[in-house]
Amino acid sequence: LFDKHHIFTVPIMHQEFQGIRITPNVYTTLDELDRFCDQMELIARNGLPT
Repeated sequence: LFDKHHIFTVPIMHQEFQGIRITPNVYTTLDELDRFCDQMELIARNGLPT
C-alpha cells in the first residue's frame, strides 16, 4: 500500500489473529480516507497483489 498509494501500514501478527494497523490523524483528508477504503475493498475482493 505504501509503494503505490503512500498509505503507511504496520502488520500485526498475533497468536489469535493477523491484521494491519492504520492510524489516520487530524491531518488526514476525507479524500485520503476514501482512497484507503477503495484499496481495502479491492483487496477484500481480489486478495493482495503478488
